[in-house]
Amino acid sequence: MTSPAEQEPQPAESVDAPAAPGAGAAPEPVSDKSQAEQDAEKDALHILPLEIIPLQTEGLRKWRMMKNVRLESVVEVFNNKRSGSGQIKVDELRKYFDADRGKFRQDLVILRQLAALESFDVYSLRISLRWMKVKVNESTHLQLSEQRKVQLGKYMRDFTRPLIQKVFGSMEEELEGATDVVALFTRPDKEETLRNLKLLSEKLQTGLDEIPLFLEEYGDNFLSVAYYKNVYDRIRPNLKEFRNWMAQAADTYAYKHDAAFHQKVQEIDSALDFVARTIETIMKSYQEMSKTFWDDINAASFRVLKDRVTRQHAALGAMLCGLFVKIDAWTQRFGNAPGSPDKRAEFVSSEMLPGLERVLVGMQSTLHGGETKPMDSGGSHGLRQLLDTIKSQVSAQKPG
Repeated sequence: MTSPAEQEPQPAESVDAPAAPGAGAAPEPVSDKSQAEQDAEKDALHILPLEIIPLQTEGLRKWRMMKNVRLESVVEVFNNKRSGSGQIKVDELRKYFDADRGKFRQDLVILRQLAALESFDVYSLRISLRWMKVKVNESTHLQLSEQRKVQLGKYMRDFTRPLIQKVFGSMEEELEGATDVVALFTRPDKEETLRNLKLLSEKLQTGLDEIPLFLEEYGDNFLSVAYYKNVYDRIRPNLKEFRNWMAQAADTYAYKHDAAFHQKVQEIDSALDFVARTIETIMKSYQEMSKTFWDDINAASFRVLKDRVTRQHAALGAMLCGLFVKIDAWTQRFGNAPGSPDKRAEFVSSEMLPGLERVLVGMQSTLHGGETKPMDSGGSHGLRQLLDTIKSQVSAQKPG
């Protein structure tokens, strides 16, 4: 069993938040971060360092927001090997700051909005923060780390290959391994390349000097697709193992005739299967779209391509963030030992099931142009009913 945590920062086990030390006092902040820690936070789906948000209360910016195993957004005020992760809910921050101060009240509004987001990956955040009208330096804070970009090179080739074929022609083999789209075109010293670049600028109805901007947008568009595909590829093996592990628990002597537990297992498995198949369908459509785009490229077709990819960021982020946090929690707890039937049943009921409906927010998002719509996930509206509703919506949208 491989752990995604080998490459992604994992959600730490939650411990009780520190007791309120009195008015105006706050717990010790997270210690200064190394470059490696900052890069890990940039590349994560479930972590949002509050230092990048223009909050007015200085103490808040030293902490970070994250998703716990129930997919709730909490503020992590400390994290160390001895004490674990100290997490508190957003509204509990009133215990540590002067709740009557205007600046804190304004920050609380922003934090509540952030807590409602389903993923903190950089691509989802770009869209969400613009919608929230929260100004962040995107070129600094909402970019993947350089190390992660290098790792995504092999994924990018599927999307850059048509571009290389179109522009470089006979030089295709020589440039096959290139991953930096803009760098390919900074000094076109071949006649064929320059001729193709001019043709490309004519089709896009833009000047030759504006081609680098187009290439940057094209590259960033598909870098986001490569990122999401890479995340899913890391999750997929453990997702399959978890589903088998859960089925084995239901088949043990202790739970073979437990109808309630079997229903939970079936609901969880159906939800995970549908989420996985939806992600795979979206990824396949991107790959096909990148190939046909170059058959008849023009300014309008690029806008359509860019809009389609961008609209899916929130959907993919929600589904992948939820899957990562859930499957990583299972890997951390049972990676070295399968666990007894009772331990398995306890994890399924108390850790895997609670909050899983939030993963389906991404499903509904894909049905509404990439915008998340409110969903009823409480009371008698169980996971199965929610999944049936989404499947019906998907069927209704299919042509014919």
